[in-house]
Amino acid sequence: MEPVILTDRAALRALDDSPYLRLVLLEEAPVTGYAHGGALLVLSRRPDGEPRGHGLGDPGACAALLAFAREEGLLAAGHWFNGPRGVAAGFEGRVHEWDFLWTESAPPEAPDAPEVLRLDGPTSAAEIDAVLDLALPESSIRPTDGKARGWFGIRVAGALAAVAADESSPGFGVVSGIAVHPAHQGRGLGAALTAAVTRTLLAEHGITGLGVYSDNARAAALYSRLGYRGTIARTAGRLASSDSRVRGAIPG
Repeated sequence: MEPVILTDRAALRALDDSPYLRLVLLEEAPVTGYAHGGALLVLSRRPDGEPRGHGLGDPGACAALLAFAREEGLLAAGHWFNGPRGVAAGFEGRVHEWDFLWTESAPPEAPDAPEVLRLDGPTSAAEIDAVLDLALPESSIRPTDGKARGWFGIRVAGALAAVAADESSPGFGVVSGIAVHPAHQGRGLGAALTAAVTRTLLAEHGITGLGVYSDNARAAALYSRLGYRGTIARTAGRLASSDSRVRGAIPG
């Protein structure tokens, strides 16, 4: 038995209209979807050409679709896969348990909120990296990797104290790389920065999302207070080699 193959974005959205898939389908690279048994596997390519997979739906059926993709050579060891929580994907190295959150409601602006500035990426790169190195060393975005459309920040006595990146696609705002220098944590800077960037991106796109590690309860509570109430639980990582991965089978 073979899964249904879809290359039309509208057909893919008809199967799963979640904000997570909407964001994936905004990528400029061609996408191919494989549907079977209540799950959907969408394959795309990173800017450097490396294949990557996004699974949605039932974790067991999603694992089976992933096994199919590996048998067909569509995904291989070392490729990135992002699936539903609990998927038996056979990861190698660090496994990322995270939640994709989104909002369509702008958080209110506090009258005493600090000024949020637009940063010039090239000239502020060293300052941004310094904050990320201390507060979010595992950040998936950096000022020199070309992923961000722009950066925002808050300065305290002239020094950069908090940063956030605009990683949006047309029609969907994305906030990432949110970090507050350890010397300035606990003062509400992260909340003020996230709220301001969210308002800016909502005004442009109408919907804004971000990711948070599942064990970061403090950040998750903050984002919920700012209106990020929609959520999809995800598990991500790089696929293991064929002799160590968990195998599945397409149910007949």
